[in-house]
Amino acid sequence: MLTVCSQRVYLLKLLQSQGLPIQQLHMVFVVLILSRITYALPAWGGQLTSYKNVWMLFLNGLVWFFCGENYTIAELLNKADARLFRLVKRSEHCLHHLLPDTINSSSMELRHTGHSFPLPQCKYKLYKNSFISRCLFKYV
Repeated sequence: MLTVCSQRVYLLKLLQSQGLPIQQLHMVFVVLILSRITYALPAWGGQLTSYKNVWMLFLNGLVWFFCGENYTIAELLNKADARLFRLVKRSEHCLHHLLPDTINSSSMELRHTGHSFPLPQCKYKLYKNSFISRCLFKYV
């Protein structure tokens, strides 16, 4: 993914040298690079061990005036997780079956949480960083 995005940065440099205005460069950056990185980000974002390479790509975009704001992968991941988890909580969503059964809290008065699902036991880091586990722990 980073190789393809680096090639697209080169394309943006060519467009900039041809005289494309900054506003259009921002738009092309969002369409060609940011959309590539954010595609399926909740699925693979938790498995990143280092944000350094993606951060360098965004920093390169800022240095060359391709993007108008400083994007961070952690911020993009949080937004994508929140958006998808909000959709998955609906019973008609195709990923809803991956969530654990809800806790029946009518018999006990518990503190309010962001969801009514029990927290899973996570022994392995791979499972803990998966989308469902990550969101269940994040939005408690």
